[in-house]
Amino acid sequence: MQKGEAWYLTAIRTGLAHVLQQSHSYVLFIDGDLQHDPADIPRLLAAAEASKADFVIAERAFTKGQMPTPRFYSNRIGSRILSGFIGTEVADSQSGFRLVRSDSLRGVRLTATGYELETEMLIKLTKRGASLCRVSIEARYDGANSKLRSFRDTFRTCMLAVWYRYLAVR
Repeated sequence: MQKGEAWYLTAIRTGLAHVLQQSHSYVLFIDGDLQHDPADIPRLLAAAEASKADFVIAERAFTKGQMPTPRFYSNRIGSRILSGFIGTEVADSQSGFRLVRSDSLRGVRLTATGYELETEMLIKLTKRGASLCRVSIEARYDGANSKLRSFRDTFRTCMLAVWYRYLAVR
């Protein structure tokens, strides 16, 4: 685990522990690499309200040449594999911009030790019957650099997806 992953997981786990003890309806996740526009948050909330979905993923458009090449391929491959595991198409399985119904997260044991937390959450929630909604967004790639190591992290995430889908305890 890289130093960035440890900070990331500590922040996620601390935030979740606090929020899930409250009576909030949703938990919003947004990566800190400046690639997502917080002005899109109302679109995720509106999609959750309109669809009654438990899980809303803000999906980036994967256009070759508009995003770093390693990220383009790792996201496309990882999303295709994960879509097969959950039984529905997800174009951006590693999106760090998502809205999840709090009740869906309560009682889910998250054990991820790295950036595969998004994958674990997606698999475990859909395995429990959580409904999914997708919202297309524009992403910016001129902000902070991603800490993701494309090949290594995609391979690791895909292998862990097998674990979360077929072997892990809910």
